[in-house]
Amino acid sequence: MSLLSLIRDNLRTFAKGVQVVLRVREHPVTPFIVFGLPYLWTSLSFLSYAGIVAAFFLIREIFIRYVRKDYPAGSLHSLYPAWDRLRRTDLHGCHRGGASSFGPENTLYNYKRCVSELRTNLLEIDLRLTSDNVIVLMHDVTVDRTTNGTGAVSDLTFAEIRALDAADKYPDLQGTGILVPTLDEFLHEFAHKKEKEEGEEDLLFLFDVKDVRVVPRIRGILDKWEIHDRVLFCAVESDVNVGLKNALPPTSPITPDIASMMKLIACYAVGLDWLIPMAHPFVGCVAIDFSQYILTEKLIASWKSRGYPVFLFGPLLDDPAIMKKYKQWGADLLLTDRPDYLRELIDSQKEGREADYESVEVHRFVSSTNYFAKA
Repeated sequence: MSLLSLIRDNLRTFAKGVQVVLRVREHPVTPFIVFGLPYLWTSLSFLSYAGIVAAFFLIREIFIRYVRKDYPAGSLHSLYPAWDRLRRTDLHGCHRGGASSFGPENTLYNYKRCVSELRTNLLEIDLRLTSDNVIVLMHDVTVDRTTNGTGAVSDLTFAEIRALDAADKYPDLQGTGILVPTLDEFLHEFAHKKEKEEGEEDLLFLFDVKDVRVVPRIRGILDKWEIHDRVLFCAVESDVNVGLKNALPPTSPITPDIASMMKLIACYAVGLDWLIPMAHPFVGCVAIDFSQYILTEKLIASWKSRGYPVFLFGPLLDDPAIMKKYKQWGADLLLTDRPDYLRELIDSQKEGREADYESVEVHRFVSSTNYFAKA
């Protein structure tokens, strides 16, 4: 077909179209078709979109009310005895015993200071298993960062770990007999205080389980020391977290693993947080440099509105201004390496005065190693 023929056919088609339009225009219902149909179509489209939106919110509400698992505000205490204790006190938590500048982390030395000097009522500890099946307090996979030894905890016997100096990285404390404690030694010291002031509650504990091999032994520890209603659990590794959920009684609260937390935050970012049933009764999130842009007031409020307590830990909480901000936003527990600052913040708010952080500086120790190098 030549170009001329193609042009001719198109012109003929156009002419027929014009003819049809002219005939229609002369029809008595043409004004309705021309002017009314677009408005009718617009109305129908609007109703369709409105119906879709209404159906979405209806499905969302049905899902939230009858499918998704939430906890009405104040109901957790009846499900988890540990939370019943937590909610009845001004929580003062120390991360690894107020690690880094406060002294050697995960040692009885640090925890005793926190309890006696700062009235700490929740102690967070990290748990690993030695090669001869002894549970010890140690955060890292190896002993290198926190002691004068080398090697993986799982490859060392307890006798080998016991011979190490847990204060080796603190020049002022080297050789003073500060050792890596066992879980039993820790609980012997803190599980049952011999002398308590009137109205004083027992200490609470957060067990951060780092080694999946610890999991089968945890329930026996709870039974032995009779602390079922005083322990919360944390496990950032998914396999350890799942293992704890399967091994512990349903009344033992566990915070989410890191994969679950990332999923919750990602869903919140795209507006689908309502769709995800939360599989853990607590929210635990790390507060580090980049997370301050994620851990917003609205995000914390969204978790709180669903009845979930919010626990935060990490280096950002060494800054008293950030501590104060997160407490104002509703965080239930701050696990900090500066328990002296946290104590002053809690006391000043309770007494209705400005916090004076310079006046509460306790004797701190400078570590020769980078605390967060392997955190």
